[in-house]
Amino acid sequence: MVDLHPLLGIGIVVLTVPGFLVQLRLGKLRYRQLLGQTATNRRMNDLMRLITRRESAKEMKLFGLYAYMTEKWSRYFWKNANEQKELEKSGLFFVMYAELLSHLAIVFSAGYLVVLASQGKLLLGQFVALTQAVNTAKNQVSIVAVHLANIYESALFANELFDFLVLREERTAKGQKTEPLPEHQDWAGLTVSGVSFRYPGREDWILKEVSLRIEPGQRVAIVGPNGAGKSTLIKCLLGLYEPQEGCVYWNGTPISEIPGYTDKISAVFQDFVHFPLTVRENIGFGHIDEMNDRSKLEAAAAQSGALTVVEKLPSRFDTDLAPEYEGGQELSQGQWQKVALGRSFFNTYAEIVVYGEPTSALDPLSEAALFERFSMLAEGKTSLMISHRLGSCVRADLIVVMKDGKIAEQGTHESLMKQNGDYSRMFSAQSRGYRHSGWEAKQEHDEKAQ
Repeated sequence: MVDLHPLLGIGIVVLTVPGFLVQLRLGKLRYRQLLGQTATNRRMNDLMRLITRRESAKEMKLFGLYAYMTEKWSRYFWKNANEQKELEKSGLFFVMYAELLSHLAIVFSAGYLVVLASQGKLLLGQFVALTQAVNTAKNQVSIVAVHLANIYESALFANELFDFLVLREERTAKGQKTEPLPEHQDWAGLTVSGVSFRYPGREDWILKEVSLRIEPGQRVAIVGPNGAGKSTLIKCLLGLYEPQEGCVYWNGTPISEIPGYTDKISAVFQDFVHFPLTVRENIGFGHIDEMNDRSKLEAAAAQSGALTVVEKLPSRFDTDLAPEYEGGQELSQGQWQKVALGRSFFNTYAEIVVYGEPTSALDPLSEAALFERFSMLAEGKTSLMISHRLGSCVRADLIVVMKDGKIAEQGTHESLMKQNGDYSRMFSAQSRGYRHSGWEAKQEHDEKAQ
């Protein structure tokens, strides 16, 4: 084609540029639109989980929420869909305009070839071949242009991911001081020095100037009313939250400066994860490198009380705990808690053991047996436990009473009872509840009858 006339080939390439630019512009607009719809898409995903997941089914059905949630999801869906439709409609005009220019190029090229043929400069076969060549060249260049525009659009989205991946973790919060502790003292264990914490975007402090010393091997119970800051303090001790003020130290070094600090910790929280995987994985994640050690799995399951559950499952440790899949088994909340506790027992290398209200779904007898096992596991390790059942705190070496984000009291059970403060009042109130329960009244009646 270029041999016939240089502008013939160049013109075909140049006239695909408008379509290419239009596709680039649409790609950028789609990218911006999707970013703007991110919050709405998240809302839709949250609502869909509520509508479809087993965990929410009982309350959704009990309160008749399915119609309301479905209608709410539908509003978000059509909001996004209508915005996308308007964008595609507005882009369609420019795409048609670019295509029109491209087809005009084909028409003019064909006309030029007709003129050459009429002048006897082209044979019939050459005319047909060149006409097809022009059309093929136009299509191929257009395809390349569309692919380049798609790559550009994909690169815009990928750039967000790459920007995130290269972000450095902010291990030191703004305003936080991580000055070394005085060298003339023994700082072995955990030291909390003037820690204050609040959630982003909030003015009120969840923790305010908390200072605490935990000796190596000490058994510590953290108690207090709801909202006192117990769980937040634990998360700061674990390095999951960075306080805005103050610092947490392990053996005299700020935990933010200790590589692999979390490897030293084994923990079970009240809202532990139900991994939709096998029993082996749910327990073995406590120390994943030894997940296939059968004897260690059995030992951890026996310590947590989960072994009796595992022995009743069809494939024992290889049983899938995802009931939504074929062959998956469903566990009760109490059974799940024993499995989660087994995950903690599995990590025998941990130096710090943390339990966040670990017995909330256990019956009293299982709870008592668990605390016996917990005492054995925590032997020689630093152990931290959040508990609302103060009877489980009696044997703790240190009881920390939280109130309004501060430490109101701390000491042993005996010393706190003598202070007649918050702990003494809470313990006495719980004790009266147990003493005056119907079961104890029946026991007293039976004893008198004998």
